[in-house]
Amino acid sequence: MKKYNFGSYEGIQPAVRDSLNWLFENGGLPMIKGNWYFVDPKNGTATAGGTAESPVNNISLAYDLCIDGAGDGIVLLSGGTTSAHTTSYLTKLLTWAKSAITVVGVAAPVSMGGRARVANKTVVTTATLTAVADTSISRAAGSFVTDGWVAGMKFISNVDAAAVTVDTVSALVMTVTGTLTVGAHTSITSVMPTLLTVSGSNNSFYNVQLYNGGTNALEIGGTIVSGERNYFANCHIMGGVGAATSASNNSLTLTGSECNFEGCTIGTNTFAQGNNAAAEVILSGSVKRNKFIDCEIVGYVSSGTAHGAVKSVSTSGGMSTVFKNCLFNYSLSTTTPAAAHLVSGANDPIILMGCSAAKVTAWGTYAYADMVAPAASAGGGLMTTA
Repeated sequence: MKKYNFGSYEGIQPAVRDSLNWLFENGGLPMIKGNWYFVDPKNGTATAGGTAESPVNNISLAYDLCIDGAGDGIVLLSGGTTSAHTTSYLTKLLTWAKSAITVVGVAAPVSMGGRARVANKTVVTTATLTAVADTSISRAAGSFVTDGWVAGMKFISNVDAAAVTVDTVSALVMTVTGTLTVGAHTSITSVMPTLLTVSGSNNSFYNVQLYNGGTNALEIGGTIVSGERNYFANCHIMGGVGAATSASNNSLTLTGSECNFEGCTIGTNTFAQGNNAAAEVILSGSVKRNKFIDCEIVGYVSSGTAHGAVKSVSTSGGMSTVFKNCLFNYSLSTTTPAAAHLVSGANDPIILMGCSAAKVTAWGTYAYADMVAPAASAGGGLMTTA
């Protein structure tokens, strides 16, 4: 609701009156070119207009309201501490293909576990299900629609471990792309390999948690940023918690160029990772001139593994990625440190400026640091025990 209404004042030009109303309503938000749309996961509705007085209940609906390149903004509201009050849930990948959108999370500005949150939601149907063809599954009673299934979701069944993609949904029938085993099934469970893909450019995300907490082995990633010149500030980005043994497990995959991450936390120390070839941040493709500033890359390494913080398989021809004043922070299931925290399979350099690392033994391949990597704790850069 508006904090004040200047409409009752005489002698104020309409344009000035509108500007005063806007400042009082939105004065704490960044300046944008377009319109603000509001998301309230608890009190919003799917049919609302997205205004402050009539918020939608899901960030995907607010995204649909934004116009590509118009400079619109999304406010993700948060109240209380329960998930219902603080989380916009997604049941399928949100592809952020539009550009020039600003997203602001309204919550305490903590850098880990912020309560203005976008997260996955698992949908399960347990019933007598019949795959009458390898691309169709049906039920005799109940409703797929009521259970929450929509086109674009992916699912596995108690019979088939490979995921299929939902094409159409009605109460009693879903068609899919993929192959189902013909015959009886007793349950289907949604999976989200990735939570969010930012393929658009010139987008900004402030004070938002992006969390793919799916526990299936197919749910390998958190957020993919493939667009250029996107900006993330004070965001917590997590994913891949269900794929601990996968070499593709990650929280952030960066294939776009000239993106900045500032004051962000990437990864989690809650779930142990068990594959040496995986990493919290994966740099892939022809990435160029990306920067991580004042960020913390967090991991939990299980015994005998060396799960990395940053894995570079980029092919930009030598363009560097910069980490400035960052902390690579690991929790361990044993006292044995990880063998390395920077893992690279290409020649693109990773430049470390004023960075520190806890409980690891080396900066790693293709890392260029302004501090030496000591064998013991006598020198700077790596935090080791004395």
